[in-house]
Amino acid sequence: MRPFPWLVGALVGVISTASGEGKVPYDFFPLSYWVGPPANEQTPERYAEIAECHFTLVFNGDPDLAHRFGLKCLVADPRVSAAVRNPGAETDPGLDAAVAQWAQHPAFFGFYLKDEPHSRDFPALAHVNQYLLAKAPHSVPYINLFPTYATQEQLGNETYEEHVEQFLTTVKPRVLSYDHYALLKDHDRPDFFLNLEIIRRASLRHGVPFWYILLSTPHGGYRDPSEGDLRWQVYSALAYGAKGLLYFTYWTPAHANYRHGILSPTGERTEHYWMVQRINAEVKHLGPTLLRLTSRAVYHTPPIPEGASAQPEKALVRKVTGGELVLGELTDEAGQQYLFLVNRNHDEPVQVQVTLQPNLAAVSRLSKLTGEHQPLALASSEDGPTFTLQLAPGDGTLLLVR
Repeated sequence: MRPFPWLVGALVGVISTASGEGKVPYDFFPLSYWVGPPANEQTPERYAEIAECHFTLVFNGDPDLAHRFGLKCLVADPRVSAAVRNPGAETDPGLDAAVAQWAQHPAFFGFYLKDEPHSRDFPALAHVNQYLLAKAPHSVPYINLFPTYATQEQLGNETYEEHVEQFLTTVKPRVLSYDHYALLKDHDRPDFFLNLEIIRRASLRHGVPFWYILLSTPHGGYRDPSEGDLRWQVYSALAYGAKGLLYFTYWTPAHANYRHGILSPTGERTEHYWMVQRINAEVKHLGPTLLRLTSRAVYHTPPIPEGASAQPEKALVRKVTGGELVLGELTDEAGQQYLFLVNRNHDEPVQVQVTLQPNLAAVSRLSKLTGEHQPLALASSEDGPTFTLQLAPGDGTLLLVR
């Protein structure tokens, strides 16, 4: 499914984790990508360009250059790949050598293990994952899972839920990553929110943060994303509690019908570069808050998408008029309550009136330009305090409610 051989390798609500809340094992918000600059473009200028686009994590790049520009690096090491293919006594010394070379590097974040594994790969991945964590406890071994629309033959399991659960219980990863490309040429995949629901529940149940890979490069039957399309993918995932985001792709692969990525096949910035730069800058400002929040509930205004949930009776929001929203409820370690509101329409802006429960008396919005709180004016109504909010296509906003 990936373009380069060197990259191979529905109830919602309050869900308690099996092992506490699950501490996020990193101190910055990971913003990364698939398909970085090719080998002949591993230059300071290219890494400055990555940093300027407000990415925080380089996938399969040069750790020295990453460190120079304040970035972390996921390392794709052939010794790790060999161990995934043949785990055990023959390849463990290679893992030791990889850890010895990279684990103390200031840019090192973790090792790439595998993309979209079949369930038969899980025992090998479990061995390598646990071996690396024993040798480098601060690292994040990285594995990415299939989306809901994968076949049983691809998964090796009868259901997607079974696949995700088996992965988590067998491999015990530090993050739960998956891809889902919802932007088909003439419509959105109907199971986009179902996939988020399944991953969110599993993430909370096992106390493991989840990452989402979104579509930024048209190819095959996928459309060229607008900024609203990009925002819709990013902010929907954040409303569900995502703790990391990756774009597919950064550099446009120069084969098949891949086109118009963040950088072109020859390395020029496309309009997607500037869209992603704006969105990443916003997420970086929200990141310190997002990392310490736990998802408590996610619900939707009508019409309810496939696999999603309607607004429960005791939700923080009593009523929404003027648009279709995703609403995520989150709390911090002190029990403070947050709302993530997302415009589910990625083509048109909305102006919505939101009515809260009567016991809530104050709302502030976290600025996506500074990360600071900005109080919102509340009006009184017979149903409860209300406020009005404008949201661009696919856009989201994070609110603290008291």
